[in-house]
Amino acid sequence: MRAGKHPERLTSSLKPKPFNKAEYDANPEAYLDVCEPGRIWDVAEPGPGVRQIAAKTEAVVDMKPGESATLLAIAVAHAPVTFTSFDWGEFQNRLTSITVQADSSGIASAIFTATPGTVGQVDILAASPLTSSQVKFHIHIAP
Repeated sequence: MRAGKHPERLTSSLKPKPFNKAEYDANPEAYLDVCEPGRIWDVAEPGPGVRQIAAKTEAVVDMKPGESATLLAIAVAHAPVTFTSFDWGEFQNRLTSITVQADSSGIASAIFTATPGTVGQVDILAASPLTSSQVKFHIHIAP
């Protein structure tokens, strides 16, 4: 943050550099270890053979402060999937955005926690550069 070299790591308003599948396949951890909330905007163009990302769990979740919920999205096998919260809370990396790798069935999992002070509606988008569109999760947190 102090160096100002990677502003795309601080906000979902900035789109990251284009996804490079060959680089990802060669070293997935290098991609997964970097948090870039704007990856939710980097999706594949719809077309023949391009799967649309979908929710595997309910897209609307009710919870209380301090509780956690596992959000599941269906992408493609081993694809990177980014989940970004626009309204507080945190994922298992303790940030409001996380990129995880889908399993061999294409299921990507992220654990969202309603941290103290997180109440009302939280909107979360999930997307992958290997699928089209995005999944929108609505988390309702009762005080």
